[in-house]
Amino acid sequence: MGPSLSQLLSVAHRALSAERPRLSPSITSEADGLASELADLLAARNGFYAFGAALHVFPYESTELSWGLVE
Repeated sequence: MGPSLSQLLSVAHRALSAERPRLSPSITSEADGLASELADLLAARNGFYAFGAALHVFPYESTELSWGLVE
């Protein structure tokens, strides 16, 4: 993970899911060349808000706090 994403995570709120994400083949296909970066980001923090609610990174699966990428 690069320094920019690390800095973003340092100001982000807590994870929206405690589960470890397992990217499905369909999500990996949609993410194409960015699939490994998406997996790294979600492994570091599985969904979060940053800058108040201005940035919403969805967790892999839905929780009571947020819709997930699967849905």
